[in-house]
Amino acid sequence: MSNDDIYLSWPWKENCECTLLYDGGVFLPHLLDAIKKAEHSIQIELYICESGKLFDEWFDVLEKKSQSMPVRLLIDSFGSEDLNHHDRQRIALSQIEVRFFNPPTIPGGLKNLIRDHRKLIIIDERQAYVGGMGILDSCDPRIVGDKAWLDAMVMMHGDVVQDWRQLFEQSWALAEATLGSSLIWRLRSKRIRHPIAEESASMARVNASRGGRRNPLLFHLTHRITRAKSYIWLNTPYFFPPRRLVRALKKAAQRGVRVEICTAGSITDHPSFRFAGQHYYKSLLKAGVYIYEFQPRFAHVKTAIIDDWCTLGSCNYDRWNNHWNLDANVEVVDDLFREQLLRLRQTIVSQSTTIDSQQWKQQPWQSKLRQNFWFWLGTRLMGLLRMLRRQ
Repeated sequence: MSNDDIYLSWPWKENCECTLLYDGGVFLPHLLDAIKKAEHSIQIELYICESGKLFDEWFDVLEKKSQSMPVRLLIDSFGSEDLNHHDRQRIALSQIEVRFFNPPTIPGGLKNLIRDHRKLIIIDERQAYVGGMGILDSCDPRIVGDKAWLDAMVMMHGDVVQDWRQLFEQSWALAEATLGSSLIWRLRSKRIRHPIAEESASMARVNASRGGRRNPLLFHLTHRITRAKSYIWLNTPYFFPPRRLVRALKKAAQRGVRVEICTAGSITDHPSFRFAGQHYYKSLLKAGVYIYEFQPRFAHVKTAIIDDWCTLGSCNYDRWNNHWNLDANVEVVDDLFREQLLRLRQTIVSQSTTIDSQQWKQQPWQSKLRQNFWFWLGTRLMGLLRMLRRQ
């Protein structure tokens, strides 16, 4: 892999068509139908892939398609730990080309923490999908009913698809490399701001990261927040943000921008992240930020709207994602796509509890102690890992 492959910089592409697909009951059947109709190639990059009914359904389709065209499947080795031996053997015996990203090793040390957290599907190199899905039963309301995670994918057509194809090729090559070498430790993302041409009404770009201090996903989000004029909506399932993101959100609210944060309520797969993030609620509420916690089920959507700019993908914008994960989002400037996201925002907010500043101050001391403990533990752990990584 050349030095050029280590950096990620993707320009804005005009005349791109982006469509929001949210809820597994919508995007999972849509994706499977698109895969069945593929004519030339299928490329899939996922973090979570686990054994179950949904995997069986997808494997049967992918196996059949692999007999007539290239099918490549890139899965994170840690995210696929619940893929049992039988299913691994089924993949190995099929014609599907599969690679597992960064299998943990004892000599690997902290390098084992670097994970491929992206969710990307490319069909015939003509249409691409990016978002937060995984191949697991918890995503599919046909299997788990009303308990299914609320998630979203973006369907894309146009020149931006070729950039997604290049990103997949980089990940595919990286998964083949000897990750125990110094290569994965040198991964960095070059932060470059690509200006938006004001005359274009429909634009999109790839924004990706490979962890470390120079994370362009966080960089571009905070850059937009610091320049926001009227509106910010951030939806993340794990609200444990870096300090610079918290500062940017508070300053935006203090200068009169309406700032809304939507995150998971009591239904979450990582309660410790929720408690640690609640440590920030008091200061955010004091600054005028609106905070909502989604109640009916786990909201796994990772998205944001800042004025006319939108983004959606795999990045949670939390401290862990920021430092260790390979992530990817699509950034969009398009009025129709923004309206689609605003409708999703309305759906989420209407089913959320609004955090009231006065009531939050009066919460039991046990809750405050729990929040302070998980915040202290989380920040100390991240600080220790960053220090060890620099050595």
